[in-house]
Amino acid sequence: MKRLRLFLLVALTLSLLFVGCSREARSAEELLCGICASLSMPAGQIYLSGAEEGSENFLSSETAQAIYGAEAETVLDLVEDFAIYLAASGAPREAAVFRCYSSSDTDTVAALFLERVDALKVLLKDSGAAELAAGAEVTVRGRYVVMVVCDDAEAAKDAVRSALQ
Repeated sequence: MKRLRLFLLVALTLSLLFVGCSREARSAEELLCGICASLSMPAGQIYLSGAEEGSENFLSSETAQAIYGAEAETVLDLVEDFAIYLAASGAPREAAVFRCYSSSDTDTVAALFLERVDALKVLLKDSGAAELAAGAEVTVRGRYVVMVVCDDAEAAKDAVRSALQ
């Protein structure tokens, strides 16, 4: 009886370990697409890690710096996988999912996202879209860092929470 209990305990522990690992391995693109779909984001541009240079999904260093500032390249060196969405027109709705190599790097990536939000607040200060930046959501979970700028801050929180479960 003790062996059966021990076996069941080990089997349960291993199954939980494998479930945790499989969730951690989800791609940034998969998470981003889920978030954008649940928020009904308008048409836009998506940049993906691993995209071939010259393709529409390739994030050049110039574009990365235009979006995230001079520190972008340094921070991207900490990122194993990323997916970035930017609205094609209208108000600056955006979302980004970065999976870091290590959870110890997530604070650096989150700081980059918070600097992006601050820059958007300044840029949108006197526009009708100022509330977008004010309601921006930056979330860290495990090795993932997610930023969402959209019309509905509560829906963004729910979409990120659902994606990262």
